[in-house]
Amino acid sequence: MRIDRYQQSVENRRSAVVNQQSLQSHSPRIGVVYQSAPHLAFYLSASKGFRPNSGVSIDNTAFQAEQSHSYELGMKWENAQKNLSSTIAVFNIDKKNVLTTNPVNTDFSVTAGELNSKGLEFDLEGELNKNLKLAAAYAYTDAKVSRGDNLILTGSRFPNVPRHSGNLVLKQNCQLAGNASGLGIGMQYIGERYGDVAISSQFMLPAYTTVKLLADYRINRQMQLNLQVNNLFNRQYYASAYSQLWVQPGSERQVRVNLRVSL
Repeated sequence: MRIDRYQQSVENRRSAVVNQQSLQSHSPRIGVVYQSAPHLAFYLSASKGFRPNSGVSIDNTAFQAEQSHSYELGMKWENAQKNLSSTIAVFNIDKKNVLTTNPVNTDFSVTAGELNSKGLEFDLEGELNKNLKLAAAYAYTDAKVSRGDNLILTGSRFPNVPRHSGNLVLKQNCQLAGNASGLGIGMQYIGERYGDVAISSQFMLPAYTTVKLLADYRINRQMQLNLQVNNLFNRQYYASAYSQLWVQPGSERQVRVNLRVSL
């Protein structure tokens, strides 16, 4: 059980209007795990969530806190001999008072009424063979406005949430000049998604795939050199949007080198 108490005061210095609110909520969570075999377990969880929304609307009204009810059913599998583990789960989340960009005036936010998000998540992690490590994940998410208003249409897809997304990382550990080292490659896929919540909107952000390069080299017992190159092929993509006039481009190629020292 979690208990939150929230106080907010927003002053508009141009109009000398002060908006205040005080909220309190309790958020219970319960879960059950059943282990049917040493390597297999099933679980079921249910929870209630509460998150304050800061700021005010275009008519200078404070936003009510975001509230949610979520349910998840899943299975966890582990193979200790091959050092592999996997989880698959289905979920259903209902939220209300979710903030999104006001389609009439993008300088302000608006609550999306009620939102339902349901889908499936899968991940696999471990060693495929000696020194070859794998980390993979996939998610299918169907996020829709379950109850809209005059600005947001009931049944419309929620913006910036792709139905399909996934990532994959493969890394091979080896010996280089007698020292431990590793070389890996990763890929991330983000499917197409809506860019705003306007009723008549057909504005879609295109899907994209980016690739990253990973490498490390242990100089000695205390020092390790790491290299990471994000967006290896300098792919142009769009990460998110608030409207057709406010689109966030993705990051260009980034190269990071760091030296890790253990004393």
